[in-house]
Amino acid sequence: MTASFHSCHLICFVWNIGTFLCLGRKPFHRDNFFLGNCSLNTFKEPVQRKTILFIDDNKPNNVFSRIVIEMDNLPLLPVSFTKPEEALDYLEACHQGTAEAGFPDFIILDLNMPRIHGFTFVERYEQRFKAAHPETRLFIMSTTRRFEDENKAREFASVFGFFEKPFSKEIAQAILEKS
Repeated sequence: MTASFHSCHLICFVWNIGTFLCLGRKPFHRDNFFLGNCSLNTFKEPVQRKTILFIDDNKPNNVFSRIVIEMDNLPLLPVSFTKPEEALDYLEACHQGTAEAGFPDFIILDLNMPRIHGFTFVERYEQRFKAAHPETRLFIMSTTRRFEDENKAREFASVFGFFEKPFSKEIAQAILEKS
């Protein structure tokens, strides 16, 4: 938590980006940035954000997913990788407790990726992490919704859903409901 002080009438505590607790009567002006008149009635409790890991070889898809989360102010903390191998290394670091964040609450996985196919990733995930992290929900997102892929996804205990791209607020809400 950081604090900012204005002369003697206003104290603003930055809780999260865009969430402020302001005490005092005067508006805060700094470099043409205006917070406006604040009161204790505008206080909002910080929302517990769940970590969501995006694994998609198409970087613009990962960026778009992050934008959806930020624009819709969803209670999710996005992490993304374009290489499945790096995502597995990250999960290993989370599992060992050496990563900054804990193990993700949700994993959104692209199906058709070079080097490691989505189903191969799921097999490796289940072998290494499923038993230790049964609360993590894995979802598959693909540009195509093929019947064969959906049936194969149902064979994995860690896969909780199959969505068609692009990521959206509605998909995020559906994922949050499964937690």
